[in-house]
Amino acid sequence: MGLTPLSGLPGATRSGDVDPSLIFHFTHDAGRLSPASSKQMHITAAEEILNKKSGWRALAGTTDFGAISARAEKGGDGDEAAAAKLAFDIFCDRILGFVGSYYVKLDGRVDALVFAGGIGEKGWLLRRRVAAGLACLGFELDGAKNENLPLARGRRTLDVGREGARHRILGFGSFAGGTGFGLGWWWHDAYCGAVCASQLA
Repeated sequence: MGLTPLSGLPGATRSGDVDPSLIFHFTHDAGRLSPASSKQMHITAAEEILNKKSGWRALAGTTDFGAISARAEKGGDGDEAAAAKLAFDIFCDRILGFVGSYYVKLDGRVDALVFAGGIGEKGWLLRRRVAAGLACLGFELDGAKNENLPLARGRRTLDVGREGARHRILGFGSFAGGTGFGLGWWWHDAYCGAVCASQLA
């Protein structure tokens, strides 16, 4: 997340990081006020497209990442399966890009990769894909533990990494009322900040 929540990973309706000129392929009236504007709040067409009409909704036709993951895993030849796979692949690719960047910036001094919130806790397919992509950095998943999330009532965290791996992989339960995905770093026993957060609509 940068100045606004639009920066970072693609979300339910937000684009995430994109080429700034992309908006002009959608509309020639990017600066025109959106019908969603009010007297108190001016919203341009560009802001509405990038914040409300992008992300998983535009890629897969739904804001439900659980449904996207299931369709991507099931596969098939139809447009719906192809769209879900595209959304899932893009999301995983962007996560790997952020993790790789932060890993280098932290000079490899990382204790754990933390999956949190609704997607982080329930998305075992996402955790599996991301962990596979990060194996070269020493992140290894325990398949059985990974599939045992969501957490049992009363438990806040679960180590889903393989015992003896260089870095830990943790699943962290949602905060009360939280329905997002968070990816963070535990570094020298202190939480250094979230890499990203995507709120489900």
